[in-house]
Amino acid sequence: MESLQYAMEVVYRSIYESDVYLARTALSFAGIWSTVLDANTAGGVAWHYSLAIGGIKLAVADKDCESAKAILNEYLKKIEQPARNMVQTPIDTEVCPECRSADLNITWIPVKFVSILATIIFGVPVPVHVEGIQCNKCGACWKNGSARKLINCGQR
Repeated sequence: MESLQYAMEVVYRSIYESDVYLARTALSFAGIWSTVLDANTAGGVAWHYSLAIGGIKLAVADKDCESAKAILNEYLKKIEQPARNMVQTPIDTEVCPECRSADLNITWIPVKFVSILATIIFGVPVPVHVEGIQCNKCGACWKNGSARKLINCGQR
């Protein structure tokens, strides 16, 4: 049996194991052999060491390094583009229940009861917020996904 030995170079790293395995799949489709390093340490046994050891790494043979980097750059562009274009809420189809304006904005709404309860339990002030929608025209505010029940937005 012939033994193949290559010097390896890390071409991708992440603190999320799933990201590394998806990148490995992209390289496999291109015919580039790769190996995942530190997945057991950073991904399972001692996950709290993940940042300290540089995350979970994807390594390829030196001879494939440049082509692997090019493939991963293209792959990352493809998966990041939909995320940049993604709308957080269906704001384009919603209208304000007060003034019927479509000029809406995503905002964070303080939840006072939960904040007070968390402050009592932990002994330090803990601000708690939920995602909501605010009308830029009249200032009305409601929780995202609720039945458009108007609430006081308060301060951020």
